[in-house]
Amino acid sequence: RVQAFAVAALCLVLCDCETTECAEAFILRGGPASVLHALRNQHSSALLQECGWALLRAVGLQLPQSREMFVELQGLEALVEAMRVHKELERVQIFGCALLHDVAASAEANRARIAPLGGVEVALRALRAFPDALPVQECGLAAVQGMTFYSPDNARAVAGAGGVELVLAAMRRHGGSEEVQSQ
Repeated sequence: RVQAFAVAALCLVLCDCETTECAEAFILRGGPASVLHALRNQHSSALLQECGWALLRAVGLQLPQSREMFVELQGLEALVEAMRVHKELERVQIFGCALLHDVAASAEANRARIAPLGGVEVALRALRAFPDALPVQECGLAAVQGMTFYSPDNARAVAGAGGVELVLAAMRRHGGSEEVQSQ
């Protein structure tokens, strides 16, 4: 429980910090590695999973080098596993999809790694599982967009797994959402 409360405290402190110095300090002091370690070792804590992925999304990946570090620390693997294990936790799906987008959009090499790890599968599962949850739909569609950007392999994986139908369903269901319509 200490890990869960520590990550929750970091999330509250750092997510409200509006300067890049906070993110830099967190990153330079090994914050992403510590949070990933806790996330991998404490799957049963919903609080830890929700706050940990929120923290990594909001603070841990603000800088370009931190996205590279996330990939080097096998953060993509941990993220996809967490989204599989915690498929019922809406906030894990929201922040997981947002992270998939951020990491995919940052480098072609990252996009190439995502589908084989199951990233397409978990993003589409999130869209299916939470059709009425606007934040999941927005982040899930952003993940699909980021993963398929200049990636024919990922585009085929999305289309082959029913992604086109999911995107169209989200557009119909959330017709008033500018975010959903633009993704």
